[in-house]
Amino acid sequence: MTYKQLILSDLLNGEVMTVWKAIQRYGNTNCRQEIHHLRKEGYDISCTMIEGENGKRYGEYRLLSKPSGAVV
Repeated sequence: MTYKQLILSDLLNGEVMTVWKAIQRYGNTNCRQEIHHLRKEGYDISCTMIEGENGKRYGEYRLLSKPSGAVV
């Protein structure tokens, strides 16, 4: 599976994706790029900015809807 397919699979299963989670699970440092490609394909993915305990901010990505006719 490609990184994009792995991230999409997690999102379709209701998981929240972060860059750090993608790095830990898949060694993928391009999570934002994969999310960008999924959005271009019609997936509605939200990003909520969260402030961590260390004061740094990061995005949490959630799938809101998939494109009509999407075969997954």
